[in-house]
Amino acid sequence: MIIGDPYKFAVMFDEVKSWNYESDCHENGHVALCLDGKMFPNHIVNGIISTSLSHVAEKLQNIPEDAELFSMDSAAAFERMYDLVYLYEPDFENDYRFELSPEIVSDAECFAFVVKCGSEVRILGSKLEYDRENSRHIFDGIEVTEIRLGDSEISDVVKQIKEYLPTAYEWCRRGNE
Repeated sequence: MIIGDPYKFAVMFDEVKSWNYESDCHENGHVALCLDGKMFPNHIVNGIISTSLSHVAEKLQNIPEDAELFSMDSAAAFERMYDLVYLYEPDFENDYRFELSPEIVSDAECFAFVVKCGSEVRILGSKLEYDRENSRHIFDGIEVTEIRLGDSEISDVVKQIKEYLPTAYEWCRRGNE
């Protein structure tokens, strides 16, 4: 199933029956984010669908407003939001407000961040390479995919996610009775 427009912004997900046991809630499946026609990650990953969708909906309902980040060059803005979310300094608290990617997406080294200015929303995504020696992702030469949407487009995605989630929870509850 796809919620949103994959050539703008969408959440793509589908149950994979063989990844679920008979007693499961049938929530294991493929989860990805689509930005400007690109899929993050661009390979199949196993995620818990309702958890991932809930995360995205919550983040889209609470998009931080920051005019400075909104107006920055896309690579600089992406790296700055990454640094805010995944702090390198242990004396400060992480600022998860900008993080859009659900855990299963970021575990695949794909990251999406969101920021708004007025009624315009900016979503930035990229696949990063991890430098194990320095315990940090590499930003040199990264390709950042960017999309700008209006509040109404974001609201439509949130509405569709919220319509899907109760159906998924009801299906799960019936399956375990």
